Amino acid sequence: MAAACVMAAAPSAKADNIIGSFTVAPQVWTGNTAQAVALTSRGSTSLNFNNPTAGPVTVIFTAECQIVGAANSFVDITVLIDNEAVVPSNVSDAYCSGLGVGVGGGLAHFALAVSKALAAGQHSVKVNTIAVGPHIGARLDDTTLIVRR
Repeated sequence: MAAACVMAAAPSAKADNIIGSFTVAPQVWTGNTAQAVALTSRGSTSLNFNNPTAGPVTVIFTAECQIVGAANSFVDITVLIDNEAVVPSNVSDAYCSGLGVGVGGGLAHFALAVSKALAAGQHSVKVNTIAVGPHIGARLDDTTLIVRR
């Protein structure tokens, strides 16, 4: 008698992009004041999206980043969903860092991903940045933002 083998098929996990945007224009600043990052070519600093069902979403932010400043200077990125900073991006973390006083270069592409459980419905996402420490200029360029579930 042959034994029957039955396998239960597990549902496959699938990631869906909810919204995406990009910019190619450089965003340059010289101060140490927090500012919103333009997320679209029209300069929008906040994007609205619909989470179709309750559950986690992941925000992926990428950008070329450079800061011309002391080795302890850095650019900090904070992702906000519904105007609330999402861990771990709400702590003083270096997205990119300086190479030394007056030293240029160091322009490289970096990524940051954060996740948060959300109710179904409308939400917003924005990205804030601040240069920390002594510097003569900081820059973000070629940014991409994707919200996935």
